[in-house]
Parts: sequence; C-alpha cells; structure tokens
Amino acid sequence: MTLSLCMVVRNEADALPRFLEAVRGCWDELCVIDTGSDDGTIALLKRAGAKIQELPWNDDFASARNASLHLATSDWVLILDPDEFPADGFAQELRRALSRDEVGAYLLPFRNLLDGGHHRDCSLLRLFRRDATIHFEHAIHEDAGRSVRAMLSASGLTSSSLTTQVVHEGYLRARATSKGKQERDRRILSSAIDRDPDDLYLRFKLLEQARFWGDNDLLEQTALATVAALADPKQALANDLPRVPWGGELLTLLAEGVGRTPDDQLDLLTNWSPAVQTGPALLLRRAELLEQVGRLDEAADVFRSCLDAQDDGTIQRTTSRPLLGLVRIALLQGNTEEARVFCRRALDCAPDDPEARYAAQMLLQ
Repeated sequence: MTLSLCMVVRNEADALPRFLEAVRGCWDELCVIDTGSDDGTIALLKRAGAKIQELPWNDDFASARNASLHLATSDWVLILDPDEFPADGFAQELRRALSRDEVGAYLLPFRNLLDGGHHRDCSLLRLFRRDATIHFEHAIHEDAGRSVRAMLSASGLTSSSLTTQVVHEGYLRARATSKGKQERDRRILSSAIDRDPDDLYLRFKLLEQARFWGDNDLLEQTALATVAALADPKQALANDLPRVPWGGELLTLLAEGVGRTPDDQLDLLTNWSPAVQTGPALLLRRAELLEQVGRLDEAADVFRSCLDAQDDGTIQRTTSRPLLGLVRIALLQGNTEEARVFCRRALDCAPDDPEARYAAQMLLQ
C-alpha cells in the first residue's frame, strides 16, 4: 500500500529539516500546498522530492487542505503539519496499519505541548484511504470527519487508532506568535461566526483564543454575545450545550468573560452547570473560585474531585493544578506538612511548572 503525506505550509524553513527527519519512512509521495513562502521552504521541499503547488492564502484552511488532497495519488493519505513530529516507531506502526484490509481510517494520538511544561492530549483523524468523496470542512479547525465516516459507511470499512504519539508544538506561545496566529485566527473565526451564528463550537474556539492571548476585550465581547444567544429561545445554541463534551470548559470561559467578581462567576457556573457535562475544566475553575471567595473547605473538596476526575486530555487539570490548589489551602489553614505532601506530588506531575517550583523552594528546602 502506498501513502501520500499531504501538507499545507508557509515559511517553514526552520522547522522542515527536523520534520522531514521525523517523517522519514512515512510517505511515498509528499504533496504540499504552499500559501506564500519566501524563506526557502519551497527549495527545501523540492530537494526532499515533494510535489508542490503554490496557492494564494484565502483565510480558508479547508480549501488549502482539499487542494493538497487533489495532489495525492497513493492508496492512503496522511495529514501532518511541519510543527507536528511523530515519535520514534511511528513509521513502522504506520506501515503495518496500512496492510489491514478491514480498516479505512485511523485516529492518531497527538500531544499538544503547552508553556510551563504542560500538555494536552487528543486524538485526530489524520490517516485515511484516498477517496474522491473525502474533503475538509470549516475555514479553521478544519475537519474531514463527516466525509470519512460516510466513506467508511459506504465501503463497509472500519476505523481504528494508532498508538505512537505525534508531538505538536504549535500551541507554544513563541511559535504561535512568530506565525501571527493571534490576528489570523481571530479574523477567520469572527468571519465564520458572522456567517454561522448558530455554531457554538466556533464561539467556543474564539473564546479560547481570547483567553490564550490575554485579549480581555474580545473575551468579554464574545462571552456576552454567547450568553445572550444561549438565553434566547429563538436560537439553536442552547440545544447543543448539553451534547458537547467541552460544555463545561465553555462555561468557564463565559464566566471569566462576563463575571466581574469571583462571586459573579460562581453564580454563572452554578446556574448553568446542570446544562452541561461536568468535567475537569469546570471542576477546577469552580474550586479556584471557591478558594478566592474564602470557602476553603468547599474548595478543597472540589480540588480533590478534580484529582479523581477522568483525564480530558489536559492532564494538569487532574494532577498539578488541583494539587497546587490544595497546597495553597493547606498553607492558608496552617497545615504546613500537608502542604509539603501535596507540593511533592505536584512537582512529580509537572516539574517545570513555575508555581510548583516556587512552592518547592518555599516548602521543600
């Protein structure tokens, strides 16, 4: 079985040498859409043997992804970006996977690196049999899932998952800043919401962007508009809220955007929580707010609930963050030895976390 690695790039000369080494053995055909590089990216890819098409950038990732699919001629298609680096053993597992006659698509395990030594894990549909019906949708956070599922249903094939991880560095702030992602993503998301105001996921992603970049004006503006839309029975957004797995995280963003005080934020979380699936993001934010308003015993109970919650991919929500919350509460209540115990556990989970290191300097010397 042959494999096309399909990519969309722009000014990736710094990342490409490491990326090309990481994907050695992962392609028979390298299909690249370049959206305006002027840094040597195209020359590097030509030397690697890539098939390259240059297209002007039109603020539409799905369009560029689909153009890369049109270049592919292999049996299978793998989708990766230059800041996504497969771990050792990926190529071998990948090639074995392609030989399974009953499978038509695979989820890949991704580890998204975050600042402070943190990470967030997820699975993404990035490997599938080439089929003319498969296409990406959405101008940003593009996804081919719907058409892949239709292909699987029509063909009687199944889906499966690989186990070897792909490490993504695109959420590290230095790289995101160097790529101008703040303005680009805000522009694309805002335009998409204007076109489809009933898409709750787009609003969620814009709120995430606002928090990531510390854009408080955008956070407040988007949160107020979303709360109003959720409360409007004429709009469909409220019907989606109980079904989405990220509903709890959305509530924390809405509370942060519209709540002037910790008490205001707690009220919003309390009133809306029955409408969403409870998860670590919601539990952690509730515990932090309870701590801020001085309800320490309640906060400690909720922090402990975070430790018992199922990991949602952002592992610090169920490890280091609640443990450090328990450190703070133990210190406020004069339980220094208990604080040391929690501090050691937090440091084991996240040795590069600035708060964990600071607490260790105070408590463990």
